[in-house]
Amino acid sequence: MNLLNNKSLIFTVFIIGLALGAVVSIGAYKLMAGSPLDQLYDLYSTKGVSQKELTLVDVERRIDSAVPFKDPVLDRWKQYTGKILFEDIQLREYAASIAEDCQSGDKECQTTSVYSYVVQNYNYYDDPRFRNLIQSVDDTMRLKGGDCEDLTILLNSLLENIGIKTYMVVTEEHVYSLACNLDEQSLSFNASGADVMKWYDVDGERCVVLDATAGENSYVGYEPYEGDNKTAIDSVTNKYFTLP
Repeated sequence: MNLLNNKSLIFTVFIIGLALGAVVSIGAYKLMAGSPLDQLYDLYSTKGVSQKELTLVDVERRIDSAVPFKDPVLDRWKQYTGKILFEDIQLREYAASIAEDCQSGDKECQTTSVYSYVVQNYNYYDDPRFRNLIQSVDDTMRLKGGDCEDLTILLNSLLENIGIKTYMVVTEEHVYSLACNLDEQSLSFNASGADVMKWYDVDGERCVVLDATAGENSYVGYEPYEGDNKTAIDSVTNKYFTLP
């Protein structure tokens, strides 16, 4: 009789242990909800990948690929490109007032007008000693000047707000602009020195050089910088290209 009672007790303890184990497992599973693994499965289940297919090795590989890549080029220059403003009504009004004499939709005239205005009305001021001071667009407009990156940020912001695509060209010593999707023949009527305009083919588009610190005698297409390692960055898409 005692032996039977002992066996019953052992069986009862065993059943209780199984039940407790199940409760703990369910709790642990719930705690994992929202974890990277759970989110990864949610992501891949929409692409037809079952949970069974997510083996340990596969999970590790996909987690690695899901981690955002820190691009060294974008990371280095984001302090400049991140200052360019888009969809700013005040800048749009400012650029429109500068180009008010252009015919409606004449982007070549608008580009020339805005570029010439910045060159002629903004002064070059170098950075303070021992510091790379990057101004906001408002700071540059208030000071009526800045260095090459400050004036490029302003120029690109003005052009982008009236629908003209730009790139920021970055180098070790200098920063300037490209304006794209303009008609070369039409632009030549709006700018002096057209026969020596500098154009680049960037991602299937023709883009002309705009150097906001080239001086009052500069013109659309004038590229005084002759160094190497020129990179054109689209501040909207973060796509970038090496220029020849």
